[in-house]
Amino acid sequence: MNTCIGVMIPTTYGREEALDWTIVHLLNYLKKPFSIYLYNDITAPLSNRLTKLIKRSKRKDVDFVVLNDRQELNSERVGAGGSRHYLFEAMKEKHDVIISLDDDMQITPNWYENIEKAMNYFPNHSVFSTGMKRPRGVKSIVGANMEFEGDLLIRKQLQTIYKKYQIADWGPLGCLVFCRKALEKDIKFPNIYTLDDEAFFLELKKRNINQTIVVTDAVAIHRPIPTPSSNQRSDKWVALSQQHLKKFYQITVKLKN
Repeated sequence: MNTCIGVMIPTTYGREEALDWTIVHLLNYLKKPFSIYLYNDITAPLSNRLTKLIKRSKRKDVDFVVLNDRQELNSERVGAGGSRHYLFEAMKEKHDVIISLDDDMQITPNWYENIEKAMNYFPNHSVFSTGMKRPRGVKSIVGANMEFEGDLLIRKQLQTIYKKYQIADWGPLGCLVFCRKALEKDIKFPNIYTLDDEAFFLELKKRNINQTIVVTDAVAIHRPIPTPSSNQRSDKWVALSQQHLKKFYQITVKLKN
């Protein structure tokens, strides 16, 4: 498959080391040419850092774009969801495949090759998720079903993976791949600080793009690093994000206790 691949990663203050490892794993294990798009959500400029990593890898087929590196778009934080909004808008008409990663999500050997096989096996699907494990090797299940109870949206993680490819309603934006209909010109990534998984799921569902293929033999390593400064799940930002979902989708997300 001859594709133009873009990787979008939001990042913020205090996550530079995790981001470096994520980029290094991409340079080592994503063998096809690709472009990296970062959104700098108010931390020190990242362009020089990224230039050094790519130069050290000796990859000549990788380029990059850093949005908001000099606060040219926003001078205040917009969260992971807001960052992905700007990244998606900059990328969707330029790439056949967009890989959405958190800044602490590291791909492993054959990760993309196994996703590509799944894309060929499911030619009518546009969203693909992958397996995931912790640094010590403990595997977790990636993928969720979205259930509606009236105007309440409940996200329930898959509890059992029983085959190579499994159909779910969604997979986390921290490790998700979009192609085909999910990248059409009229698709918009909601500009929402948090709860962006639920928001983009609802946006795609409006267009009948409502199934995700979980590719269990494509495994990423998740190295979560708490970043209190991002306030990603603060009461303020969750409340504002809930208001957005209620206004545009008439839905409220049930939060974990």
